[in-house]
Amino acid sequence: MTDGVRIWRIPLDLPSRSAARLAAALTPDERDRAGAYRDPVAGRTFLVVRAAARLVLGAHLAVPPDRVPLVAGPYGKPEVDGRPVHFNVSHTRHAALLALCRNREVGVDIEHDRYRSTAATLAGRFLSAADAAAVRDGGSATYVGLWVRKEACVKAAGGRLIDGLRLPVGTPVVADPRGRLTGHWTVRDLPAPAGYAAAVALAGADPYRVRMRDWHPARASARSRA
Repeated sequence: MTDGVRIWRIPLDLPSRSAARLAAALTPDERDRAGAYRDPVAGRTFLVVRAAARLVLGAHLAVPPDRVPLVAGPYGKPEVDGRPVHFNVSHTRHAALLALCRNREVGVDIEHDRYRSTAATLAGRFLSAADAAAVRDGGSATYVGLWVRKEACVKAAGGRLIDGLRLPVGTPVVADPRGRLTGHWTVRDLPAPAGYAAAVALAGADPYRVRMRDWHPARASARSRA
């Protein structure tokens, strides 16, 4: 895995019984957090995505999923404490992704295009003049495509989204000319369902391979018990 990134597509439409079984992969605090959501859909999404991350990381590190040492970075990005592996997750309406890389910081993002009537206004308010012009020409699909590339880079940097809104992401290798985010990131678009956009970014300027697969909770749970 040293020359690339692995990405899993996580199903969010699991039957309630299947989702409930995944709770065993969480810590007690995480189970409490999942149950504390006022919106039950949001709570189940947190449960499924966090369990998927713990099951994948646990298999990679050969430890029980609930004992993977997850900590929060300076701006809340989950990290594995003291282990040579990097991961990131993203979820939106009906879709979620988990990215794993051994030797480079990684960020992943997936977004649903819900901006058809607001894309031009939002781009003019938050993005650069060049990006805003591109959105005026290309519409909401362009806006969402730019957004996921920016957010993937920001997440790989472990920074704040507000510092990356004006990142120029039209090239494979991205750097921040304003210096708010230090370093370089190599960003790639990912296949996504109709009406969605997705991207992944790794720290550094070297190219890399992307391997995508579907995550199957039953198989993952069986491996964690083996």
